[in-house]
Amino acid sequence: MKVVYFDYWTVGIHNFLTIDEKLKKNGCETMLFHIGSFNNPVKEKEIINNIECYDISFYKTKFIYEALKTINPDVIISLNTTYILDRALILACRALGIKSVFMMHGTRAVGKNLDIAISDAELTYGKLIPKLMRLKKYVKLTIPNYFYSKLKNRDSFWGILGCLNVLIDTYRFPGRSFYLPKNPYELIHDRCLVYSNQYIEYYKKLGYSRNKITVTGNPKQDPLFQKLMDKSFCIDELPLQIKEFIDNNQKYAVYIEESFVESDNLYGWTNDLRNKHLNEIAIKLKKYGYNLVVKLHPSTNIDNINVNTNIILAKSVFLDNLVYFSDFAISHISSAADIAILLEKPLLVPTWGISKSIIDYYISNEVANPWNNLDDEISLSINIDKRREYILNNITITKPVAADTIVNNILKI
Repeated sequence: MKVVYFDYWTVGIHNFLTIDEKLKKNGCETMLFHIGSFNNPVKEKEIINNIECYDISFYKTKFIYEALKTINPDVIISLNTTYILDRALILACRALGIKSVFMMHGTRAVGKNLDIAISDAELTYGKLIPKLMRLKKYVKLTIPNYFYSKLKNRDSFWGILGCLNVLIDTYRFPGRSFYLPKNPYELIHDRCLVYSNQYIEYYKKLGYSRNKITVTGNPKQDPLFQKLMDKSFCIDELPLQIKEFIDNNQKYAVYIEESFVESDNLYGWTNDLRNKHLNEIAIKLKKYGYNLVVKLHPSTNIDNINVNTNIILAKSVFLDNLVYFSDFAISHISSAADIAILLEKPLLVPTWGISKSIIDYYISNEVANPWNNLDDEISLSINIDKRREYILNNITITKPVAADTIVNNILKI
């Protein structure tokens, strides 16, 4: 079986590493097909983490359909299911008889937070300047891909006309289109693999039938659950500076950074604001006797981080170990903050300054404490009952089986 991972760039390849080795052990041929050149100059072909990666430019075309026709995979695995180019991908797969699997790769606003998330996204992406910045790419690449894949499905005139309705709605209401797009039928994969029970209703609302949705657990948490079972957290896997903290009985907190800057300045974050935010937290925590360790998101450009020398930046370090040996964690909406909850560590969510605009997730579930003002005394209490409830509904799978479940769904498709 030829399994092709699809993404918008190579930075997200870490999302596929949890299943790649298992697929290969089952005799599958794997590769990453991406469209990074739609945004920046990239290598046409390279190998990253033992996965062959091919940009669309390698196939001498700008159309996803034509590239897939050449690649000829049995199944496509993608990480998104709401964008215009996701429509081009799924329509191309249908026209070519390729099976498709949506694999969740991060948290999603659901329930009472959904309306808030849509409003926030409208404020971020609905302004004129962001729209104009995206217009050139849309006209040159996105829209042609959408129509090309649509035509390859031999759709009716009215079906083609429906594309215009989708495009107009996306332009007028980019936030709503990101969460609840019009005509979702064009976006529906053959399988929808989600982290936990809390996402079932959202993806049904998006257009997936219940029998297409499988709760797999979060594959990134498999190593954590294995370590919990084996009791195998190891200090030796930590950076030297952090080991010295532990050896010298010094306390530290882990800040789980979320790459808002690299995500089109999401929520208005900029390099300067992020650096200021981290420096302020480090200075404040030092007064309480805590060192600050910042675990950078995989997509964060470390060259953009300019912070005090007493802040330790961790890029390629297992977050499980960092949190396990820490005193508490700090984050906003990252799914990685679940690690703190599972390890029974206090979790703080900054809500002052630039953080005010970020949607609330952990606080409303009563599994984290708000840090409303920088000068406030931090609260490290834990609501055990609420955390148990959260784990049941929002994490659901608490054994190291997520990657195996995903692979089994792919093999049986």
